[in-house]
Amino acid sequence: MRTILALSAFCAACDPWFPTEFPVDVHVDSDLTQIQKDKSKQAVQEWNEAVGTKVLNLRWDSERIYRHTFHITNSMPPSDTGNIGAAESDPFKCTIHLGTTEHIQTIEHELGHCFGLRHDKVNMYSIMYPTIAVGQFITDDMVNFLLEKM
Repeated sequence: MRTILALSAFCAACDPWFPTEFPVDVHVDSDLTQIQKDKSKQAVQEWNEAVGTKVLNLRWDSERIYRHTFHITNSMPPSDTGNIGAAESDPFKCTIHLGTTEHIQTIEHELGHCFGLRHDKVNMYSIMYPTIAVGQFITDDMVNFLLEKM
């Protein structure tokens, strides 16, 4: 049985900013649950393994958010109610809002938005499909997209 969870269609992270230096630091808030921290670590490892090089560097010292980083927090933007994950960016960083979710697929999906990936509405096994389910993965197209940008 597949577990399907609704994901936000909100994607302000798709165009305005793309990292120019790799690996990108991923700062994890200290107030995340231990499960969220573990899943964040696992999601970073999944992206690094899929690309075949270290594209993300996990950091636990989120008090200082540096420019050109990804930031994982358990807050949700006020305008984004009812969703289990969201990514938003400004010219200097991309913030992943987890709310109360503890699903690795959500974190991997939102990291994809931070890399500039949009929803893949065709391949339901893609981690960038608009809804998440067990068994989704980072596709070769996503890896190639990142490798071209590096």
